[in-house]
Amino acid sequence: VMNDDEASSGIVRITPFVGAWIQGLGYLRVGYGMYDFTSKADNSEKYTVKHRDFSVLLGIALGAGPYLQGSYTRAKNLSEFGDVSWHEWGVGLGTTFPLSPMAAIVTELEYRWILSHYDPFLEEKVSGSRLQLNLGFVVYVYLWGNYPMLGFTAKRSYMHCANMVKMFKRYGVHGVYRCGY
Repeated sequence: VMNDDEASSGIVRITPFVGAWIQGLGYLRVGYGMYDFTSKADNSEKYTVKHRDFSVLLGIALGAGPYLQGSYTRAKNLSEFGDVSWHEWGVGLGTTFPLSPMAAIVTELEYRWILSHYDPFLEEKVSGSRLQLNLGFVVYVYLWGNYPMLGFTAKRSYMHCANMVKMFKRYGVHGVYRCGY
């Protein structure tokens, strides 16, 4: 289901995250999401709303599979008629389903709530809650090779690394995650 240009239908929030996961303990993720949608004013005139949100998620492992998750999001809707911002809080459960040693599907079910805030478009205080299903895909790319032997020996030569960085630039790579030591 794809977004059909309305605020509450289809996939309306895609947030890229970066973070650290310590297997068996938990994780910390930080994300910044953005999307635009159209809305109608009272006079049926359409206008564009730019949605922006900053999210922080903390997960605690509950054994080998599931984890408990808590989240905070600061969200904003920006438009030519004015801006609205609010805080969202959440708590839920999640788990990963490994597809291979290098990839996994992430699923999370979260109860989210919005504390009371004033919405100038509706001219009233707004609050609410919802169940939210988060789906994600994680890929681990072992581009530099397998883990090195213990010690402080070089894994790759300087020229090999320089060629890899040139390749990143050529293919538009914007981030690299380093796993291990």
